[in-house]
Amino acid sequence: MRFGVATVSALAAVAATAAAIHSPGSPLFGVSRSAYNKAGSDLATGSQGSISKPSFLSVARGGASENDSEEQAEEVAELYLPGLLEATVAGKWDSTDASSDYTITISPSKAKELDIKSGEVVGIIGRRRRASYAVVNVAKGSKGSISLSFNLANNLRVRSTDKVKVVPLEEDSAEENSGDMALLTSQPTLAHSVTFSPVKDSLHSLELSEGGDEIPEEELIERFVKPYLDVDGAAVLKKGHTIVLRDDNNKSLEFTVTHLDTEGDVNDEDEADEAEDDGKRI
Repeated sequence: MRFGVATVSALAAVAATAAAIHSPGSPLFGVSRSAYNKAGSDLATGSQGSISKPSFLSVARGGASENDSEEQAEEVAELYLPGLLEATVAGKWDSTDASSDYTITISPSKAKELDIKSGEVVGIIGRRRRASYAVVNVAKGSKGSISLSFNLANNLRVRSTDKVKVVPLEEDSAEENSGDMALLTSQPTLAHSVTFSPVKDSLHSLELSEGGDEIPEEELIERFVKPYLDVDGAAVLKKGHTIVLRDDNNKSLEFTVTHLDTEGDVNDEDEADEAEDDGKRI
């Protein structure tokens, strides 16, 4: 069953795999009752060559030479990755809307080093080549750490103390990327609507906790979706991300972002289900 379409105060913006939200505006969004399941796997392959056992072992005596020390210093320098930061994940309910959900916080010194500033959209890479857009917030803190929301961290498959990478977007990058990583070479573009699909098990649990009756789609929109999209400034959404939303009564419901539209209002159910665009900034 597809939920009805409602008007919300948000102006959208997008790219190949993620999205952000502006207000005011009057885009449309729909809510579909079906859960969105996306199967996929990341495979890594390798080969192990044969190793010949040496007939003898030579051990040099004495300390390391001056040249050895210089070579080691050069190797350490090459391993330094300025965009690799330690994640600090916020509490599950610290973020209340799309703007705060997709905002990352880094220190002024790290922002200067990466040549990025507050309000700028960057790429953020988690585990298993999961990537998303995020809006930068520069604030006092540790140079080697980054703060991000529970929902964003969950979709990037990272926890506190895990490493994430912040990447300034490079439209002219010669590197060819696929999947989530493709967004690193493009800026987000405007989106006009976003479709949320309640996760089936989560919706069933919510209905059981409230007497077992089916909850009308209009009520789900008013309780969960509209407050989340009621933002000032910019925020980011990504197609395929699952987000946990909470209403004023502290009841929670999981949604999957199943469609982000850049062409205009979605009036046809089949058009909404095509989901050709991977993500958008709204």
